[in-house]
Amino acid sequence: MRLLSILTLMSLLTTSATFAQKRETVVFLSPEGPFFIGVDLTVNGNDFREWLSSYLFDRMDGNRDKVLNAGEISLMPPSLLTRLGHDNAEKLSAVMLGENESVSKDQFIAFLKQRLSTPFLISEKQQSAVQAINILPKFDADNDGHLSEAELQNALKHQAQQDIDDDEALSAAELLPFRDQQPGAAAAIAPNTDDLPFIQVVDGAEQKLAEKLVRYYSQGDNTKLSQQGTHLTEEQFAQFDEDADGKWNAVEVAAFLKAPVHHVAIGVRFFSRGRAKLEHEILTKHASVTAGDSKRKDRLTLNLSGLPVSIRCDQYLSSSARFTRSFCGQRFSVSDQDRNKYLDAEEFASFAGAVMGSVGALEFGTLDANDDEMVTRDELFRHLDRDTLAAQSQLETTISSDGRSMFMMLDENLDRRLSLRELKTGFDKLAALDRDSDRRVSRIEASSPSQYTLQIGLGRPQLFRNMTSQNDMMMSTTAVVRGTESLDGPLWFRKMDRNRDGDVSRREFLGTSSQFDSLDTDKDELLDATEAEAAKSGEKKSD
Repeated sequence: MRLLSILTLMSLLTTSATFAQKRETVVFLSPEGPFFIGVDLTVNGNDFREWLSSYLFDRMDGNRDKVLNAGEISLMPPSLLTRLGHDNAEKLSAVMLGENESVSKDQFIAFLKQRLSTPFLISEKQQSAVQAINILPKFDADNDGHLSEAELQNALKHQAQQDIDDDEALSAAELLPFRDQQPGAAAAIAPNTDDLPFIQVVDGAEQKLAEKLVRYYSQGDNTKLSQQGTHLTEEQFAQFDEDADGKWNAVEVAAFLKAPVHHVAIGVRFFSRGRAKLEHEILTKHASVTAGDSKRKDRLTLNLSGLPVSIRCDQYLSSSARFTRSFCGQRFSVSDQDRNKYLDAEEFASFAGAVMGSVGALEFGTLDANDDEMVTRDELFRHLDRDTLAAQSQLETTISSDGRSMFMMLDENLDRRLSLRELKTGFDKLAALDRDSDRRVSRIEASSPSQYTLQIGLGRPQLFRNMTSQNDMMMSTTAVVRGTESLDGPLWFRKMDRNRDGDVSRREFLGTSSQFDSLDTDKDELLDATEAEAAKSGEKKSD
């Protein structure tokens, strides 16, 4: 589950930062209650939407007459069409043009600025499968949102259907069953975005988010959506506490989200040349919100209720377009077999096939803007620039954390399985997560690492994603099963240990039940190597 953005440094200049009055709102779901972060985005000193609209106009104005006609408006990238509320370019043209034959640049910018928001594309950095496994909802037998010691000890019994190979252990592959199980297969996965701890407030969806916040922070009759839990002043909280009961219900939370009070304002500043900058302003006097100093203008560390959130800015603004142009330009030259500096339909088919896996499907008619039966390098680059711009119309934030999953904490021997013994005796290994010391791990406790890192940048085109995705692949889900020669204990014990987990269960034991009881001196329903050796020598293992 787990979201998003911020700004850096200028520790001496922080108070002089200039922020837009209209900010996007991001909610950080901290263990102690939500924080509300205002985000303001500019490019080259201009409002993000104004920069986007101006740049897009120039790439759509094919005849360079400083106006857009219906044909040029039809070049609007599909993803932006959808965000403007239209399913085809003809409808957009009709709305934008009205009775006119064209629109000026100023009219085009005004139209898009009014209708485009600044959406955040929030995702979590790909993880190894064992890191991404969320065992709490699987092992939570009573569905109360907590994992108790008893539930962990009985997890194999409760999840018997997950033990596909019936070896009395739950492997990573079994807990993530719908994946490529070939040995050595890459197992990097992107977690469910519903579980991310940063969430953008979207116009019209405030009630849905409010209900999620109330569910997330409610525990029985208690809720952290009290004045203390929201880290707001009494006056700020009371403005939305309509029934004056000291808590916010979902309706009250939704009203707040429509006109939120931000704890922190963040300015993300991108430039065509030079590094991005992060600016920040603390808007609350609450001691739970502080910011650290940084020597780099593109980095910032916030401390939210003791949880560090490190923010870094990517520099994709100009490099994305240059790299995409260079990549496709080289393949354009290779496909232009007659060296006449354009691609006919046959040459274009070869070119499109060569780049499809990198930039997606390309159609001859779409790129041939003037219908002259040829695609020039300029037409290709204008198309690529529009697609790159569509990708950059979102603020992409990738979240990573330093936390280990509960699966990793319990997997003591690193064999990518949870054995009976690891389940029976493993709860103490989760003690660091049990912040309220109630011998249970809650959903919030389980999903809270000791630090988050947010990588912020304008959205990357498909080519960048394809080139980086393979670098994030980590670790197979395949269990590492030891051979008998690497196990401890006498030969009979090692042969009975069919699942090679270092213990012999009652089911694996080939003797009688009374013999098992006699050997199981600590009465944990498992025979270990020490108990087996004691039986061999006639000794008893000390308690």
